[in-house]
Amino acid sequence: MRVFLLEDDFSFRLKLVKSFIKNGCEVVAHVSDASRESFTKAISSYIDLFVLDIELLSDEKAGFEFAKKLYQQNKSVQLVYLTSRKEFLKEAFKREEYPVPYDFLSKNRIFSDGYDEVVNELITKFSAHQPPSVEIDNKKVFINDIMFVEIPYKGILHIYLKDGKFIPLETALKNLENPQSQYYIKTLTRANKNLLVNGDFIVDAEKDKAGEAPTTLVFRTTKGTLLTKETSVKNGVEFYKKYRKK
Repeated sequence: MRVFLLEDDFSFRLKLVKSFIKNGCEVVAHVSDASRESFTKAISSYIDLFVLDIELLSDEKAGFEFAKKLYQQNKSVQLVYLTSRKEFLKEAFKREEYPVPYDFLSKNRIFSDGYDEVVNELITKFSAHQPPSVEIDNKKVFINDIMFVEIPYKGILHIYLKDGKFIPLETALKNLENPQSQYYIKTLTRANKNLLVNGDFIVDAEKDKAGEAPTTLVFRTTKGTLLTKETSVKNGVEFYKKYRKK
């Protein structure tokens, strides 16, 4: 899990960093202010969880404003607010001015129960609610979002997601179907030598009137766009029987 941490107390911040690392997280960046430079660090790479102190120095809403900017960049951003003032949180959300977080960490509880225990509890709870994913070439890909993966040209993969967009990756296609590989994605099936598909996104299968393979597979994105890919001659009939419209 990749974490970004915003906290102005240097000693407190370093102890939190150590606890996140101890719990198996990668702290991508930890900063002390909500400056433009800090924001650039926050959006420069993929982050699973942003842990933001609400009050920074004399600005009691700095963390909230930082969260709002993150939310404007990415509506699915996962936030955890760090505070010792629960009443301030409740009042802020009552006004609906700032993004609602996944959770918040109480500084008072961290002091009483210990950094490691509180961080471990947060990470365990957060991880349990995340969809299965795989990290390939430093990119996090949600497995259930993948429609198909193809090789457009040698040495490059295109992972097509349910919204129709694709992510280019430099790895071998066989790594995605090998159970012993760290890149294994069990939802994918081999359709031809350059194509792996997720059957959940196939809405139809077509072949010519002569009944010859290969079969053309039809995918529908979440935006309603139809995409087509061909199977190999060898397994064309199998795919046709399984996915053709009845």
